[in-house]
Amino acid sequence: MSPKHFSQDICIHQSKISALCCGVTAPQGMLWAVFFARSLVCLTFAPDDVEQFASRWGVRIQRDINEQNESDRDFIRLSIAELTEYLKNPSRPCYVPHALWGTPFQKMVWEALKAVPVAQTRSYQQIADQIEHPMAVRAVANACGANPLALIVPCHRVICQNGRLGGFRWGVALKEKLLNFEQAYSLSQDVAFNAA
Repeated sequence: MSPKHFSQDICIHQSKISALCCGVTAPQGMLWAVFFARSLVCLTFAPDDVEQFASRWGVRIQRDINEQNESDRDFIRLSIAELTEYLKNPSRPCYVPHALWGTPFQKMVWEALKAVPVAQTRSYQQIADQIEHPMAVRAVANACGANPLALIVPCHRVICQNGRLGGFRWGVALKEKLLNFEQAYSLSQDVAFNAA
C-alpha cells in the first residue's frame, strides 16, 4: 500500500513539526502523499512536487520514519487505507482529513472543484463564474495548476470552454486517463444499479 516512507521536519513560524510523506499505489498510478498535523496536505503524481511543496512550506527532508510517534503512524496507516479505497471508488466521499494550503483565491477555486461530480467536467469559465470572478479564467487555470491535492481536488475535471482538455500539471495524457477512468467507473456503477 505504501512502499516508501520518509519523515520530514516542517518549519512554520519558527516551530518544528513533523510530517510524513509516503507512496500510495492506486488504479490511477503511483501517488505521493504528505501528512501534516493529522491532515493530508499534498497528494501528487510526481515526487518532484513533494520537493517543491517542501520548499514552499519550509520542509527539510529527514529519512527516519521512527521519528513519528506510534499514534501518528497508526493515523497515517488508517488514512492511507481510506485514501486507497477512495481512489478505487471515486464516487464515494473521501474521509481522509485534508487541509488546503494556498491563497484565499486558490482555496475558493479548489472548493469549487470539489463540487464537480465524478465523470463530469466544467470549463475554466464555468468555475470562474461559479466563484463570482468571471474575468479570472486564467487565475482559475493557475489555481488548478497549483492544486496540492490531486484527485481529492479534481482539477482534472476542468477543461477548456471549447471542449478541449486544456493543460494539466502532470500531462494531458494523464488527464485523459483520469477522465476515462471516471467515465468507465460511472458506467459500471450505472450498469450494476440497473441490474439490481
